[in-house]
Amino acid sequence: MKKKNKGPVIARISLKQFWNLVKSVRIPWVLLLVTIALSLINAKVSIWFPDYQRTYFEKGNLTSKTVTIGILILILSGLTSMISTGVENYLRKDIDRRFRNRIWQKSLALKVSSLRQFNPNELISRTTDDTQQLSDFMVTVTVTLLSAIYSVYINLALIASYHKNLMYVQLAVIPILLILRIIEGEVNYRIQYQAQYRLSKFTEYMAEILTNVPLIKSFVKEKYEGDRASKVIDDYNNIHFKSSAIGLLFIVGDNILQILVRVVGILYGGYLIKTGELDMASWIAYFGLSGGLYFTINQILQQWSILKGVQSAVARLVQIFELPEEDRKGQMPEDRVGDLNVHQAQLQLSGQVVLDDLSVTFAPKGKQVIVGPSGAGKSSLLNSLLRFHDLNEGSITLGGQDISTLDLLAYRQEFVYVPQEPVLFSRSLRDNLCYGLKEAVKDDEILALCHRLCLDELLDRLPDGLDSLLAESGQNLSGGERQKVAMVRAILQLQEGHKHFLLLDEITANLDPESEEKISQVIDELSHDYAVIIVTHRMHLAKDAKQIVVLKEGRLCGMGQHQDLLSTCPIYQQLVWNTGKED
Repeated sequence: MKKKNKGPVIARISLKQFWNLVKSVRIPWVLLLVTIALSLINAKVSIWFPDYQRTYFEKGNLTSKTVTIGILILILSGLTSMISTGVENYLRKDIDRRFRNRIWQKSLALKVSSLRQFNPNELISRTTDDTQQLSDFMVTVTVTLLSAIYSVYINLALIASYHKNLMYVQLAVIPILLILRIIEGEVNYRIQYQAQYRLSKFTEYMAEILTNVPLIKSFVKEKYEGDRASKVIDDYNNIHFKSSAIGLLFIVGDNILQILVRVVGILYGGYLIKTGELDMASWIAYFGLSGGLYFTINQILQQWSILKGVQSAVARLVQIFELPEEDRKGQMPEDRVGDLNVHQAQLQLSGQVVLDDLSVTFAPKGKQVIVGPSGAGKSSLLNSLLRFHDLNEGSITLGGQDISTLDLLAYRQEFVYVPQEPVLFSRSLRDNLCYGLKEAVKDDEILALCHRLCLDELLDRLPDGLDSLLAESGQNLSGGERQKVAMVRAILQLQEGHKHFLLLDEITANLDPESEEKISQVIDELSHDYAVIIVTHRMHLAKDAKQIVVLKEGRLCGMGQHQDLLSTCPIYQQLVWNTGKED
């Protein structure tokens, strides 16, 4: 029997966690104080007209002057309201921008292992929607709440000046409203957490599907994926329908309560007028103020419900902000062209050992190849050299210095890395080729390299040559073209200087024979001046390598040169045999 998906586990956060999140962003406190001041002024001005109206209605002094003053008060009230709202909206967007920048900075500073806990599309949802909820709450809880409290105070004081018992009628509703808001807050928290979870899953699913439409079509799975999409959309919409239905119940409760308060006010006000304790003008002014006062009191108490709702968004952001960042501080590398030595390295990922007691030394120059069956830990070794992963045991040293003690950015400056799946951005071809360069490169140099690595056909096909925009992830390029673009980018970085290690992960996997041969020649030339460390299953690349490292299940099975390993390493023999490249 298929288990029912119970949805996300509802997370809770402490006030300390929330405050740490707020402290991580430089809040514009001056602008916040200005916004609060404008909001308080607006609250004060907003009650001038009802009281002015009461005064002159009671006196019967309706002259052109008093009417003009009344109109000016209304205009002033409108202007202060517009200015206050405009500044508040700007503040809201500014805080939102700061939180989004901070979460992106955090995401880029995370350890690779931490970052992989989140789907990229889920991070997009948290960066857009969750941060907006948080910025909205911060403005609401400071500006709106303070101005609302002040507004309640001056309104109650004004009503008390008419008759104290009328003030007590308004205060009597607070306990009932408070109970409603507490209940609403608890319900709102659970629903909002589930809604945000399903929104992130919806974003994640749609992004995955839209980037893999050709695969879906090739397997004739349009209906299957359409049904899955309907299920995801229904799940997302259902939680919002549920939220709307529950919200409607609370709105009905609020309206009933407000009507009761108004009825009590009317009846009691009529009684006070009859007994002579209240004049008609004051009762009319009270009736005009009471509706707004009820709304403002309710607005204050709703902050609890809003807090519980935003707490769900904050809980997800806290999960990201509490993840460990890379430790980037350390010593500067002293010997930048020394040996890269891996000593008794053990690495576990997701509880699985991927490198086990591995010891190997890479020379500062020469072609050095890492081979092994799938899952041998080849790419994990490259990632460890780049400090994408921290070893559980053992060490890696550069020129005798433990790389864990080195300045991370300075250390990575020693490397040029071409991953198994080359990463291209939806920018111009030129921007992709020159990505990571500190200085501008002439077009002639770029075109010469492109010609050498068989990219002429691509340049001819693209409408604007180097200035042509690439699709997302370079999807308008073939796999081989993406690998050649990545290789040109790597060579440009090496030519700029200050780099000593070139790491290539299956760089020829998608190349045609002609392109593969040319890139192999380029690699051989580069190996005279740089340490070229290659992960590959193309065994012909290993034949003339200075050193071959053979891995299986994360362990070292052999190390040496081609002819030696053919006679001493069964794993290497099998790899050569499987590729049909045995001499």
